[in-house]
Amino acid sequence: MTPITTTSRRRLITTSASVLAAAGLGARLDPTPKTAPLSCSAFLDILGVNMHLGYGSSPYADLDRVLAAVGRLGLRHARDAAIGPEPSAIRRYGAVAETGVGFCMLCGPRRPIDDTLSQIAAFEAAHPGAVQALEGPNEIKPGFTYAGRTGTDAAVRFMADLRAGASHGGLRAKPLVAFTGYARAASDCDFANVHLYPQNGRQPADLFDIVQSRWSGPLGAMPGKPVMVTEMGFHTLLGAPGRPGQWAGVDEETQAILAINSWIAAAAAGVSRLYLYELLDGGHDGPAGPNQEHHFGLFRADGTPKPAAHAIGALFRLLRQEAPRTGPGGFVSLSGCVTMPPPLTWLPLRAADGGTFVLIRNQAPIWDPTQNAPATVRPVTAKVTLPAGAPVAAWNLLTGDPYTDIKISREVSLAVGRAPVALRIG
Repeated sequence: MTPITTTSRRRLITTSASVLAAAGLGARLDPTPKTAPLSCSAFLDILGVNMHLGYGSSPYADLDRVLAAVGRLGLRHARDAAIGPEPSAIRRYGAVAETGVGFCMLCGPRRPIDDTLSQIAAFEAAHPGAVQALEGPNEIKPGFTYAGRTGTDAAVRFMADLRAGASHGGLRAKPLVAFTGYARAASDCDFANVHLYPQNGRQPADLFDIVQSRWSGPLGAMPGKPVMVTEMGFHTLLGAPGRPGQWAGVDEETQAILAINSWIAAAAAGVSRLYLYELLDGGHDGPAGPNQEHHFGLFRADGTPKPAAHAIGALFRLLRQEAPRTGPGGFVSLSGCVTMPPPLTWLPLRAADGGTFVLIRNQAPIWDPTQNAPATVRPVTAKVTLPAGAPVAAWNLLTGDPYTDIKISREVSLAVGRAPVALRIG
């Protein structure tokens, strides 16, 4: 992956904030799901993670550390730079692919397109199915150049050439993900693409709403086009920003809550895939001082998990439970049976064994940037009326721990505060 400058992220965030203000959507909270119930497997399939396997001087050079982190999470989608000829990087990509992880490979103009695609095709031939998508240039700026063109026009031309170059051989069936930039533009792609980096511990749901309207809605750049968010993250460097263009982070627990809430919000908004930024912290702060770019990881630089890694792994394990259960057969429809006062929102999921999961989150502010500390969140009570005889259980999605005071009755009441909650019916 092309290194991402702090200026790039700052500009993307500024763009998102100004668009929300102009659209008047910043304060809207819709407590009802926007889509038909997803299966648990479809929900799990939405999430991916960014990696930097080509960075030989970073924590990603430790293959055992990377594989341990991938195994702990359980997800099967990664985004990284297009594979190149460097042998140690090829070995790392291959080892990750052997775990069942597939890659969205980011392509850019630093190498000829034919050379990039030949390297990717060789990797796909060695690891069938390991290449899931091809992506255009990353966060282009007005000075971006390609084929004698500049800016957005150059990126649009690059996408057309990428399509032409990949239209034969082992890559012809791979979908194309659009380039990212600061201006909306249609291009030859199968998925629109955007990056989101909310500042100040901001809850993410309204950002997903505006992304869909700007890109795939009737007045968007590419109406009807499915959307990927190929980067979204929350860094954990506390204190005043140490460098121009950076911003204060959140604590590790708040990062975990925001990561889970982003995943749920992406699913509710119909986003096709969300790649969290990133798997491992990018490195250790050196003599130059603190750098937020080293602190976006779900795992610390030494490979130890942050609460976000624990929460994501626990949710994967919970929703992959396939053991038969007693109770009513088939998906439990909750139409008219759910009371979720704002700012609660909920997302129903269909379990493979016939049960129903309800993921509930509180969209009140959870971080106080003036105090650089978690905000006090007033718990709000969610109520669900159950089918007669339906068993029920609930879990705290920050810790993965079950609630022990849930009883079988015709109505379940749950006080939902900072941490999102999963409720299982049937």
